Parts: sequence; C-alpha cells; structure tokens
Amino acid sequence: MAIIALIPICSALLAAQDCPLHAQPLRQLERLDGACATAWIPDALRRALGIALDGEVLLVASGESNAVFAWSQGNAATRVESIGALKWPVAMASDEEALLIAERGAGSIAIFHGEARLTLGEGVLRTPCAIAVDGTLVAVADDGLGAVVVFDLSAKDNAVIARHEGTRPSGVAFDGLGNLWWSDAAQHTLHQVADHGRAASRQIGERGSFPDQYTEPRALAARGECLFVADHLNHRIAILSARSGAFLGYWGMHAVVPRQGDGRIHYPDSISLNGSGTVAAIAEGFEDRVQLFTTGGAAPVDDGLGSGKGAVSSHFGSEVAGAGGLLAMHEPETGAIILFDANNSPPYNIATVGASGASPGRYPSVSALAVTTDGSRFVVADESRSVLDIWSCAIDRTKPLFWDAFGAKLVRSLDLTQVREAVEGVALSRTPRIVDLECGVNVIFALDAVNRAVLVFDLDFRLLQICPLPHEARDVVEFCHVGDGLVVADPGLGCLWIRESNTDWRQVTALKGSSTAVALVRPMGVGSTTARELVVSDAARDCLYVCAPSTSVRVCTDFERTIGTRGELDEEFWLPLSIAPLGGGFTVVDRGNHRFQIFDRDGRWSLTTSLSRFYTRKRTPATDTTGNES
Repeated sequence: MAIIALIPICSALLAAQDCPLHAQPLRQLERLDGACATAWIPDALRRALGIALDGEVLLVASGESNAVFAWSQGNAATRVESIGALKWPVAMASDEEALLIAERGAGSIAIFHGEARLTLGEGVLRTPCAIAVDGTLVAVADDGLGAVVVFDLSAKDNAVIARHEGTRPSGVAFDGLGNLWWSDAAQHTLHQVADHGRAASRQIGERGSFPDQYTEPRALAARGECLFVADHLNHRIAILSARSGAFLGYWGMHAVVPRQGDGRIHYPDSISLNGSGTVAAIAEGFEDRVQLFTTGGAAPVDDGLGSGKGAVSSHFGSEVAGAGGLLAMHEPETGAIILFDANNSPPYNIATVGASGASPGRYPSVSALAVTTDGSRFVVADESRSVLDIWSCAIDRTKPLFWDAFGAKLVRSLDLTQVREAVEGVALSRTPRIVDLECGVNVIFALDAVNRAVLVFDLDFRLLQICPLPHEARDVVEFCHVGDGLVVADPGLGCLWIRESNTDWRQVTALKGSSTAVALVRPMGVGSTTARELVVSDAARDCLYVCAPSTSVRVCTDFERTIGTRGELDEEFWLPLSIAPLGGGFTVVDRGNHRFQIFDRDGRWSLTTSLSRFYTRKRTPATDTTGNES
C-alpha cells in the first residue's frame, strides 16, 4: 500500500497569523440530505477522482444517500460517481494523493488512492465517526468502541500505535505543533495529546456555553496553531489556541427556528477549511445543508431575527418514554427531563428535573429514559456520569393540574462502573453505556451499546440477566418489546434485530407487504402499540412505518402503511427519532422540527405539541397556523 504523504504546510507562517475569530456568511448549499462531513481537495486529487470541475473543489459526504458530492464556485453540487458503494459515510480527510472516508455502516475507513480503493481498520473499528491524517498516521474516533485509535500506515499491517479511551469520542484533528486533538461529546471535553497522539491526554473544558466550555463538541479541524471545534449544542464554531488550549472566540449565531440559516448555525457536525484558510465549510446534517463562511472580518451584528408567530420551537432530544399516564422527554440544551401528565390532551407539563451538573440528580448527558408500567416512577441513564437513576413522580388525579418543582424525587442510583458481575456465564467487558431503557413489571430493560447486550435489572438495580446481541450488530440505538419478542434498531446496518422468546436473533433489512417491500435505511426508533403493531421511524426517509399486529410469539414485520413525509406541518417529519407508547397509541420525537407528535391507537394523527404551542386541528400550507391553535 502506498504511504500517504500530506501536503506540506508552512507551520511557521500559519503560527504567525492570528486565528480568525470571526467569519462572514458567504452562501449555503441546500438539500444535501444528511450532509455530515466536508473536505476541500487539492487539484491532483480532484483529477484522480475524475471530478470535472474548475477551481477549488469541496466534497460533501451525505449520510442519507450514501454518496459524496462535489461543489465548486458557480456550479451545483454533483454526485462523485467514482466514489460508490459507501455504507453511511460520516467523516472525510484528504491529502495530495488520497481521500479517506469513515464508513459508519461498514465499521472501517475507505481509502481512495488513484484508481485503487483500500480498507483500513476492518475488524478493529466498530462505528468510526471522525478521521484525521498526519503523514502516515491516521487517527479515528470511534464512539462505538469509546476510543480514539491511531494507525501508522508505514508500520506492518497498518499497526495501531496508540489508543485513547473515552465515553463517546466524536472528533479528531492533528495541529501544526505535532499534537493530536480529540473531543468527547458525552463528557463535553477536548483532549490534547502530544507526540502526534502517542503521549497521554490533557483534558480541556467542561459542559457550558461560556468561554472554555462546550456542549457536545463534535468534529475538529486544525490549521497551524488554530483549532476549530464544531460545538454542536452551542450552535457555534469555537476557536482555540492549539498551543495553550485557550478559548479565543467563536463564529456563528444560534438559529432561532429550524431551517434558519444565512450565518445562523444549527447543530454543526463538522468544519473544514480550504487551502488558503479563507473559506470554511460547515456541515449541518440537522438541516441537510452546508454553510460557507469567509474567515476573518468584524464580528457579525445580530440581525434580531426571532421566532415566527406560528412557530413551534422547543428543543427535544432523541429520548422519550411513557406509561401509566406519565410522559418523560429529554431537553438536550439544558440536560433536563421534562415530565408531562399524558392523560390530558395535550399533555400537561407537571415538572422538570435534572439539568446539567455533577451532583446527584444532575445529568450532563442523558442517554435514555423509561417510565414504570404504573406511571409512578421513571428511570434515567446518563452516559457522562455512568449512572442509572430511579425517580418517583406520583400524580394526584384528584387535584387540579399544576406545575410542581418538587413533585419528582430521586429514589435510587446505580454506579454503572461497578456493574461487572457475570450472569449465567455471560460477563460485561466494559462499563455499560445505556442508550435506551424500557420498564416491564418490576424489571428494567437496558440497551447497552458498548457491550452490545440487553441488560435486565430489578427495581433494586440487581442485574438479573445479560442478553447478548448478535456479534454482527453494529450501531444499536433503541429497542422495544412487541408481545414476547424483542426488537432492536441498528441504523449502522440499516436493519432491525429481532428475537422471539429464546430463539436466535434474526436480521430484518426490509418490511414486506402484500404488494410491496420497504427497505430500511436509517431506522432510529422502534415502538409498539397496545394492538402489538410494530412502529419504526426512518430518519433518512422522514417517515414512520407501521406493521401488522403481532402474535404472542412472533414479531410481525409485515408492512401495512406509511405515516408522514418530510415537512414541517402536522403528520410531517424532519428527523423522526424515538418512539414510545402513549395510551392506546404512540408518540414520536420529531427532532428536526423541535417538537413531538402523538398518534391514536389507529395510527391517526392526534396533535403536534411542544412546551410552547400545540395543534389539535391539522394545518395545511394555506392555513393560518395561529388560527389553528387549540
């Protein structure tokens, strides 16, 4: 394999320049579905990839269409046909000779070198999410492994020369001083590693929105002594000194409502700079777009644009749980858990608990929620602190509804770092990272993404059972019970894993109907109704799939109907995620529209709601939304 040689960068020249503390919006590239990564490529690589465009070329990886698009000034973004057969591309890096693409769905790095396509990390990586190169060194952040792995392409068998453990590593970059930087989205921290990633990590930052604070930092980029951080939940690009780690400034203003752009940044996933460092490309997969900025200049003036009169604009994370008249949702901007009385229509906000912090009952990174079957308690998992908590929240139905700041009380807590015991000969190799929860009668089911297993606890947090997922499972995010069966969503492989009773797991990549079949692309949520219908959300297609009712033994995946399409009106979705039963029907987090929607037992839309506004009469494009408020 040819050794990759990076384009020499004059570090001394870049070090002499001030880091650009401001940036000016230049233009937007729209409708790049799932645009999650960008890379500017030099002319020699452009020719090697067969891209017939003039000027500087920007590549954009689309996680939803499994493709790479090329753009240059004055042209529309076009698909790069020479880069095909990708499996969920999520990050890119390049030099003069080669393009490297992290494929989350394949669990490896694809290297396009001349006419050859090579593979790195197969059998070592699980869910790579970021990549950086420095000479012959390739650093990969893998959140499924909970580690940053550094490969040396000049060593035998591309040996791993360093490994740095984390909770959810999300970004990597090599600076001009010989340091490796990586981010941990769950811990809200940055890490500096000297000697090109071979030394020990130095931790920088904490959760927050002030200088030297970050909230779910994602991808990183570096030029000389300047480090750029896609500060995801702060909706900004943070600028640091790569030498000292000091916070220097930031770019961007928070978008007030979804789809707002023109310099307003909304959940940035990655950043890359062109060869001269004068133009930055920021990928916003949440908005299916890339924003281009010219670096430098004066600080932009806030244009004062606010929320539209009829807008629904509350933030919700991917987690939702409901049972017994209690509905729990996660607010990622603050780390809080919002509780609703779901016996009312619309659900009434009765309490808010948690919020970010290190003390008991505080959650820097909520990763899962569940509600007990009687609705008297709810369970919270936090991946940052590695805890599992049970709260009580008894609603007195004899009293009028009201918001109660002290209505929920912390009952019990489990330190997941202490969960190491084997059950029936099955042991856990690492501290569990719980990504979904569900409550049964006197038990708690927990989906462990790191150990790839479903754990069963009693209400005193004794571990009763470990149910391993198949070894092939890659990126498990949510699960549910349908009758006696268990269903797990795996967007990395674009499939469901299903197990009935104690039978072997089976993989389902398509839902088959009487006259058609629907292939799954990015199944992110699964849930069931009281009629034992399996409901699946596909974030790539912005819709829900409903299957026929299941028997008591077998989970039915016979496709019956589709609910919704892409959009912002009622019964339309933008990144539908978690699903939870609610009454006889279900609710789904419509995260891209900052809201959730509720459907009845027949799958009919009931209402769209958030903390600030709700609708019980379906809106149309010609409808004045303010007149439809109930």
